[in-house]
Amino acid sequence: MRREMFYATKPGAPDIEYAPTQTSDRSNPRTAAMQYWHDQQVMRVSWGDGGTPYLYYDVTPDEAKRFTKSTSPGRFINGNLNYKPYGPDAGS
Repeated sequence: MRREMFYATKPGAPDIEYAPTQTSDRSNPRTAAMQYWHDQQVMRVSWGDGGTPYLYYDVTPDEAKRFTKSTSPGRFINGNLNYKPYGPDAGS
């Protein structure tokens, strides 16, 4: 439901685009890219394995900026974002 609400607002271009993301495991990066929409406080993460991207909701601008500076985005997601509402962005 939140994904539909996000796209219903016609979010336009993201305020932050970050690709490629840093990785602590160059042979198998967990993440590939990130996009962030400030007004909706939504972050979209694309995975290194090409799996379905995920949307993370209620992400503050500070959290989005810290993600871009993290040496391990996967650890950042586990420690900071997995406690927020999130889900697959299938069929966006």
